[in-house]
Amino acid sequence: EQLTLKVASVIWRIFAFIILRDIYPGESSEQDLHEQLADLAKLDITMLETPDPELTYIFRHIITQEVTYGRLTFAQRKHLHRATAVWYEKQFAGELAPFYPLLAYHWKNAEDPLKASVYLEQAGIQAVVHGVVFDGVERRHSFHGEGAGAQAVYPGPHLDQEIGKVEDFRVGGGIFDDRDPFGKTGRHHQV
Repeated sequence: EQLTLKVASVIWRIFAFIILRDIYPGESSEQDLHEQLADLAKLDITMLETPDPELTYIFRHIITQEVTYGRLTFAQRKHLHRATAVWYEKQFAGELAPFYPLLAYHWKNAEDPLKASVYLEQAGIQAVVHGVVFDGVERRHSFHGEGAGAQAVYPGPHLDQEIGKVEDFRVGGGIFDDRDPFGKTGRHHQV
């Protein structure tokens, strides 16, 4: 159950079963995952958010998600964020626009700043075209619907800060300081 909880924490506070199942690193049947999620719900750690066919769960308390995420090693986080980003790219190939901010978030945490910057740029363009303002309010990290009707629900309160950092990177024509990639200093070197 601990691994299931850790994998779910990378996806975000709200997580779709299908993503959890598809990126789960190890041997676990779909039935095992269902049972583990039922046990976690009984323990009041997670709960059902949306029933089938779009089976989605939520961490009952965000602090539980954050603490669980914090217990992952950096290598585990990087691997799971990469797996999540790749999952979205494959699942919604050709229809990625609703997921640009989400993909930027996962690629950033997978330590792939080039892919993160591409998706952040696309998200920024999308925001300007559609008049979207990132207000810093926590957004749910999930998806609803399928195909062209799919809608991303954006992650975290810090996405606007990350967009600013990538914009500084792109405008400055440099790369972030290797000691602090996408970190608090925002320092970069000229290329």
